[in-house]
Amino acid sequence: MAQTGEAFVLCYKSLMNEIESPYRVQSSEGHIRVVDESGRVVLNCGDLANAEQYVALLNQAFQRGFKAGFRAARRS
Repeated sequence: MAQTGEAFVLCYKSLMNEIESPYRVQSSEGHIRVVDESGRVVLNCGDLANAEQYVALLNQAFQRGFKAGFRAARRS
């Protein structure tokens, strides 16, 4: 059983390393936007500092949701 747990941890770490941040800052034509991985505008911001803060929060929320889903799948 210890080997199964170790395999799970390795798989989990591998998945977490593969996860990219789906949100990023995009600036063009004087507009600063937060966009998702498909390029959809999530938020328009007045300055770069605010946009970067929103990106950090959105990516953190995404990763926490991914972790929770992975844990739930493991338990089922």
